[in-house]
Amino acid sequence: MSLESGHHQTAVYGADSLLLQPGKLLLAIWHDVLACRQLAFILAVRDLRAQYRQSLFGIFWILAPPIIVAVGLTVAKKNNLIDLGDTKLPTLAFTLIGMSIWQMFATAVSGPLQVLGSYRSILTKVVVPPEAIIASSLVKLSITVVLQIVLIVFACIWFRLPVTGQTIFALPAMVCVVLSGTAIGLILTPVGLLYRDIALAIPIIEKGLLIVTPVLYTSNHLARGGFFATTVRLNPLGPLIETTRQLISGEHLTQLPQFFGVLGLMAILLVFGLIFVRVAMPLVIERWSA
Repeated sequence: MSLESGHHQTAVYGADSLLLQPGKLLLAIWHDVLACRQLAFILAVRDLRAQYRQSLFGIFWILAPPIIVAVGLTVAKKNNLIDLGDTKLPTLAFTLIGMSIWQMFATAVSGPLQVLGSYRSILTKVVVPPEAIIASSLVKLSITVVLQIVLIVFACIWFRLPVTGQTIFALPAMVCVVLSGTAIGLILTPVGLLYRDIALAIPIIEKGLLIVTPVLYTSNHLARGGFFATTVRLNPLGPLIETTRQLISGEHLTQLPQFFGVLGLMAILLVFGLIFVRVAMPLVIERWSA
């Protein structure tokens, strides 16, 4: 049965691999993405209402993590408990912008797995393109992105950060951060739908990545050599976060070539992730129904 039209439809999962005709597969994915826009919006509104129905503070919890971390690190630095390096920005502005960008990325990583997992009972009974549900997670994610952007704009105005010609590229850079997180999330989703270890591991891994990603410090502050400094410099998320923050704050762009290199890699991962979810979901649903 189709969720959108109400007509009965039978899904037949055969042994023929969709990968044998990659052109038709990509065309089918693109067609379903366009066709499910209205359904994705309906699902997103439904989920948002359910998510905040019994919440007293509502969407404030989206803004809470970067604010709490930024305030805590600012207090710690003023008391000489930590050294964030030469940030060239007020500590509160630097950490608030960095954590807001990281929150966009982290939410994008976990989004596809969470939303597809929440529709398990529906997917085993109703034919719904997985792209529709993934698109609904992007609609919900857009709420998070907009709120984080509002927080960033507030920080820029409050601390009177300069507005330069490169500032207009900050929004596309933030979109790239979100799509990069979505690409990683799509690749993890099919396995995560079968084994809860992935969902349990994502928050733990994200905390570890936060340490080795220049979100709350600058990479040029690190001494040359050493395991930690080398790990930070080889971390592909570093150019994404630092370049986006530098575009927002008007600082000199120190990792622009690496930024575009990572974007190319993430674009490939995004296409692969969409294909992987499309091919794997029939097998996942079959396992669910067994």
